[in-house]
Amino acid sequence: MRKARRRDPGKWLLICFPYGLYLMWQRSCRWHGALKCLVTAVFVCLVAAILIIPAPKSRTSSTQVKLVGAEPDAQIFGPEAPAGYDYTAYAVADGGADLIAPEVVDDTVYVYVSATEGSTYYHDSMCKYAFASSPRVSLYEAYKLGYTTPCGLCNPPLYDPETDTVSANPGSAAAQ
Repeated sequence: MRKARRRDPGKWLLICFPYGLYLMWQRSCRWHGALKCLVTAVFVCLVAAILIIPAPKSRTSSTQVKLVGAEPDAQIFGPEAPAGYDYTAYAVADGGADLIAPEVVDDTVYVYVSATEGSTYYHDSMCKYAFASSPRVSLYEAYKLGYTTPCGLCNPPLYDPETDTVSANPGSAAAQ
């Protein structure tokens, strides 16, 4: 007759606790009765806690966004403006352009030149001495970086640091 193989309920409690509980309560398990009751109580409490924990609620928007204004053509959502904030500069008048904010027009005209590294000359972008690797900078930047001599071949515009103005070079074709 074959001898019954003894199964250890400890590892089965960790792997598959219902089967481990079953093995623990068999006669072949020689654990003390109080220990068996304690283990069973712990597993019952765990199962009860899992079943009692409510399912997560469906996601709702918890942000505090309110409808600030609604018109037939547009709806504006967002937080209310702070007290004393003047938002009339951003409003569009009836029949006005579709602008959210007024455009800022920069009417400054920049003159760009090419500056050859290692020299004090600056060139027009079409000059044969303006290399493709030469940085393209404004005439003001070129002056501040030390490029103070205009090329004699391409005759780029001149910068006057005292008046902060740009003028055409007298030797250029545009000045004649």
